Amino acid sequence: MGNLALVNLLDLHPPEGFDPEIAILLAGLVDSQREWLENLGKPSAEAMVWTERPGGPSIGSQILHMADCELFWFEQFVGGQPPDADLETRLMTYQIKVEKGQWPEPPKKPLKWYLELHAEVATRSRQWLQGVAATHIIQGRTKSITARWVVSHVMQHDSYHGGQAVLLHENYKRLRKAASGPPS
Repeated sequence: MGNLALVNLLDLHPPEGFDPEIAILLAGLVDSQREWLENLGKPSAEAMVWTERPGGPSIGSQILHMADCELFWFEQFVGGQPPDADLETRLMTYQIKVEKGQWPEPPKKPLKWYLELHAEVATRSRQWLQGVAATHIIQGRTKSITARWVVSHVMQHDSYHGGQAVLLHENYKRLRKAASGPPS
């Protein structure tokens, strides 16, 4: 039984070069992404921009928002870097207004395009966490925030919106199936 357990072993793989607490949280973020991507399947470009209501979220806008969140918290907030106007344009940073329920239509591109953009953001933004202690405190507008909290927040945020993307795809498939009617 011991060898069988290793065949199906799920574990976290903390990246090197980070505070151990930050590394384990980053590994959790990667695993969260793996899980919702497995459940998402392979949505078409049409499914990437489909919404349940006008101005509502789409799979594509959810992924752009997740990447934008990671960019802000890791690179700008922890890393202290200025915004990158080109990247913010591609991420629709100022068009997507989650708190107001405003989700404009993202580019009608395949899932691969969104994942490549998200990977670009992850590669550049996570470097700003290297050498940062988990207990490092950053002063926000109204609160003092640890680097550990930032990474935990991004991980939870990613899991939340990844789950929404999965549900959007399931609803898209269900409604498309219902619209096609019974097989003849």
